[in-house]
This record gives sequence, structure tokens and C-alpha cells, in this order.
Amino acid sequence: MREIFASAVAEGFRAETVEGASDADIDRMAAAQGVPAVPAALREVLRLLGRKPALWFAGSIFGVTVDAEVKQDALDCLDEVDEHGMRDPGNLLAVLDAAGSSYLVVDGADLGLPDPPLWVLTEGGSVQKRWASVTEWFAAVAEEIVQTKARLASRRARGQSDPDREAYFAWS
Repeated sequence: MREIFASAVAEGFRAETVEGASDADIDRMAAAQGVPAVPAALREVLRLLGRKPALWFAGSIFGVTVDAEVKQDALDCLDEVDEHGMRDPGNLLAVLDAAGSSYLVVDGADLGLPDPPLWVLTEGGSVQKRWASVTEWFAAVAEEIVQTKARLASRRARGQSDPDREAYFAWS
């Protein structure tokens, strides 16, 4: 995870705009959701940006602020689904709440895996195992960050500035 993050920093993302969570913060989040563990790969992501993810998850609830209420909202998405493929949804770990209608979760059956798959649950009953691992997901998010800088650079070249988002990047 640190290599993936470092690659985004090497591309110009300003690391000082995010704040990681402590292990105690992460353990409190897990306890609030009633789960015994946070997989190692996800714990490492939270150590990098679990308190203040900044641009990485703008507009979403992510990190150690994800609580039992968010978990319940994610579980509510399963109410309309008969077959979903999750083996232990009752013990899932909610990772991210995107606009109160889409949730990124770890199946409770996979909490003991070091780098488990991630599922997306949406209101309306869509349930999809979206990423094969936390690493795959985090690499995709890092690529989006790099692409954001490229889009901002293109706009800057055309004289269109976005100072709020540009502040997350170093410009030469």
C-alpha cells in the first residue's frame, strides 16, 4: 500500500494533505462495527489516510469515521436481494459510504484474510464483488488520483483553474 501511495506522491500528489489513522483509531472503528479484526491490507490503507483522506475519497464517508450506522445502511442494501454470494454479510466491515447509496465492504467471512476482496452494495439491491483484493482497489483509486492531476493540468493549460482541487498537487 505504501508503494502505491508513494507512486501517487511521485506523480505530484501532496502527501501532507492526508492524515492517517492510528491502530487505536482503527480498532475503535472495528469495535463500533462489531467486528473482531481489520484485514492487514485495509489497516495499512487506513494508516495512510484513515483520518483525513482528502481528495482520495472526496464526498464519501471513509476511514475511522465509518461506524455502526454506516454498516447498518450497507446491510439494509441486502434486504431486497435473495442471492448475493456473500458468505457472512452480518459480520461485514463497512469501508466506505458513497453518498448514502453505495457502500464498499469486506464480507465478514473474509475478515481473516490479509488482502480480501471488496464488495459494492447499492440501494436497490445491487451486490457485486467488485475488486479481487484491497490492493487492487487501492491501486485503482491511486490511478484515479494521478488522472485527476492530468485533467487539472489540461484545464490549467487552457486557462481554466480549479484552485481547490489543484491544492492537492505539487506543480512545477
